[in-house]
This record gives sequence, structure tokens and C-alpha cells, in this order.
Amino acid sequence: MSIEKINLRKLLQLFFASDRKQQSLLLADVRNDRAKEAEDRESGGDFYGPFWSDAKDHVAGKSNLIKQTKVRVAANKTRTRLYPILTKCFLEMWNEKMRWRNEPFEFVPRSVKAHLPIKELGTIVKIENTASLKIWDGTHRIIYP
Repeated sequence: MSIEKINLRKLLQLFFASDRKQQSLLLADVRNDRAKEAEDRESGGDFYGPFWSDAKDHVAGKSNLIKQTKVRVAANKTRTRLYPILTKCFLEMWNEKMRWRNEPFEFVPRSVKAHLPIKELGTIVKIENTASLKIWDGTHRIIYP
């Protein structure tokens, strides 16, 4: 991972990780970058992307996250442990915390994207792949994975 331009998710992971975990995250990212450069497409892939796509489809009313999680796990056994946990936690947040006011909303299919320069860190933080909701009063809510 380049720290000159970094995704918000990775930056948050680094901020809240112990020194040992920070080193582990950085080394793993170096290995992934080298594998990409060598075009080793068999190792890795986007683990969280399919889940987040399914979660956004659930919010938009296009699919059922519980059913889609079962499909994803059946297709890839490496998701067996974590995808059901992600599903449970996301649905808890969505059903109990985000919707408790029961206000009408509209899912906005376009994702908010931004690049936020932080001079003190010498980096640009990338914010991408968000879920956007337009609330009844015209304001927007952004959900970041």
C-alpha cells in the first residue's frame, strides 16, 4: 500500500492496529503489490468487495443479504467463517440502528468518491465505494464499508 495515496479503510486499520499488527498489514500489502506486478492472479482477490456489493443491493431492495451470503459461501469456502459474521453485524446495524427512526429513504445508486489531502501525514486519503441514501427531507446519508 502506498501511504502517499491510501484508502480510508486501510488508513483506519493502521491507526487502530498495534505496532506488530501495523507491520503485518504493511508486509502483507507489499506482498500483494508484488503479486499484482508479477500478474499472479491466482492468489488473493477482493475478499470484501462481493460482500459490500451484496450489502448495498440489500439496502437498495434488489436482493436479500442472508440468501446472497449463503450463495457466496457456497461458491468460495474461504468465506465460511467471516461472511456470516459480516452479514449478522451489517443487518444488526441496518435494521436496528439505521432504520430505527423509520424514515422513508431512497437508495442513490451513485457512490460518493473523494480524495482528501492530509498535509500532516503527507498523504491523500481515498474515499470510494460508499452507499448513499437520500432521506425524506432531501439530506443524504453516506455508509462507508
